[in-house]
Amino acid sequence: MEQSHQDESIANGALSKLIKRVMHGRKTRAESTNILAGEGNAGKAPDIVITATGRSPVVIEAEYMPAREVEKDANSRVGLQVVNQTHPIEAVIALRYPDEFAQAGDIEAALETTRQLTYCAVYPKGNRFPTTGWLKGSVCDLADLIHLVDVPESAFDKCAEDLEKSIDEAVSHFPSDVVLINKIFKLLGLTEDPKARDLSELQRRKLKRTQTGRIAGAIIANALLFQERIANTREHIQPIHQLFCQRRVSAQKAALKAWDDILKINYWPIFDASRQIIDLLNAGTAGKILQRLADEAERIQEQGLLYENDLTGHVFQRLIIDRKYLAAFYTLPTSAALLA
Repeated sequence: MEQSHQDESIANGALSKLIKRVMHGRKTRAESTNILAGEGNAGKAPDIVITATGRSPVVIEAEYMPAREVEKDANSRVGLQVVNQTHPIEAVIALRYPDEFAQAGDIEAALETTRQLTYCAVYPKGNRFPTTGWLKGSVCDLADLIHLVDVPESAFDKCAEDLEKSIDEAVSHFPSDVVLINKIFKLLGLTEDPKARDLSELQRRKLKRTQTGRIAGAIIANALLFQERIANTREHIQPIHQLFCQRRVSAQKAALKAWDDILKINYWPIFDASRQIIDLLNAGTAGKILQRLADEAERIQEQGLLYENDLTGHVFQRLIIDRKYLAAFYTLPTSAALLA
């Protein structure tokens, strides 16, 4: 067998430099000891550690193909603490270099041009992305994955809590009109659970209003968050901070116009139901609900979390699953699909 010209440590050093080049604001260190906190960890040298203020450290463990031990090594780093970092290591990337890299005369040049890196992310409790197989791509593709996995779980949890609070506050403005509640209830594809039939008529109406309002509020919040994302890529779509500052146009009319424009592009599963809900409300009620949820969407944008790790999917999945939030009296067939 031909002797390797490039040790894995050389490849790791070159990859560390390239990641730092393409990921602004990240600090990268390769083959460094005294980087892991805890007894017995000082002498351990993760292949690459990527850190940034406010993010979870990400470790990359890398081997040349066939890389039989790389995923095992990656799992051994999950949950460890990096010195001087607030958050623990929540994700580790197992990376496989093409075997021909061992013979490369210029390893950095080889890394810059390859699209044959294969990798996966491992998480606590044995979780893995993808669940089977390996992702394949370039250093830039790898950087995209790092950007997605270094958001601390606590940031998602706090965002979910704040969104839940904002939705509840918005729902406080939801109408009590039985006919209107029934229309929105039907629009969302909700069905009454038989357990609710044991309640009094007044209790059932109150519960129905609360649950319908919460689900409707979550769908409207979802639409506003996606509108903010679309506005950053489509010049003719207004961001929400511009949408609701027009004195001569109600928030309701502004939202309906903006969502009509978005529906001409597509995004029907996200915006069609939210548009119909807002259209059913009177202008005053719609305005109060939209403004409260828009304020929260802007706050998420300002925190830089809007694009992180499919934040909306993560948050709304939590809201659906959390039975304390969406109770157990109503099932959610169509509305669950809309939020998904």
